[in-house]
Amino acid sequence: MGRTQTATLLSANRCNGVGRMLSRVLVATLPVRKTVEHANVNVYFQTARDLLYKYFGQLELLELRFPEIRVNFPWRDAFTDKIIMQTSIAYEKASVLFQIASTHSAIAASQSRSDPEGVKRAFYYFRTSAGMLSYINENFLHAPSTDLSREVIKFLVDIILAQATEVFFEKCADEKKGNALVSKVAAQTASMYTTLVEDVKDFMGKGIFDRNWVTIIQVRYATLSTSQHEYMNADHTTSCRLKASTSNLLHNITADLLMTLRGSMVTL
Repeated sequence: MGRTQTATLLSANRCNGVGRMLSRVLVATLPVRKTVEHANVNVYFQTARDLLYKYFGQLELLELRFPEIRVNFPWRDAFTDKIIMQTSIAYEKASVLFQIASTHSAIAASQSRSDPEGVKRAFYYFRTSAGMLSYINENFLHAPSTDLSREVIKFLVDIILAQATEVFFEKCADEKKGNALVSKVAAQTASMYTTLVEDVKDFMGKGIFDRNWVTIIQVRYATLSTSQHEYMNADHTTSCRLKASTSNLLHNITADLLMTLRGSMVTL
């Protein structure tokens, strides 16, 4: 998931002091944007993230000092492949935040889930990715492109949160938490994916997502649903063993009231 930038067209009024200052700011900003343009391809995700943060900071400064600036900011829509050209810094900021969220999602997906620290990082970056996308929906209205539309952003937030919840499920399972708890987390994750199945089919019908999205989400739902029932059945089996053991213990006590019970209770 990510947006693609195209060549930047700059125009500035060079006839006065403000124009010359603006020109210098734009000249300083352009190289960063050029570097960001290929960040996800040519550098590691963490470096791409740092470059995007740097560029976003420059945009904040530019907007603060020159609120009326009009510069052409072209982006290629992540899903329709159409080039969208806007002159609003707010649009550029929203697009950069989208890129940062995409990078955080990529960092999360690249973590080793067999490593406890990797699991923590995956959960953290999925959550921050979802948070940034939510910020776009809350602060940037009337998106001119499909990928920044409220409906698509909300769907992306939901699918990323589903992945974060799946990471939490894996953590609970790896740490041998109680079967009932693990089953509940699996059920919650499966429920999140099953809601997404209907949404992604609707988007596929509109030509936004392809069939692969539907298949992947259906597979994730089926996997988590199966895990839910496995842990539920395991919890039921453990409960039955506990009841049988308790029944036998009561029988033995009744049969021989004089027997002294020694030792600690065994955890079943």
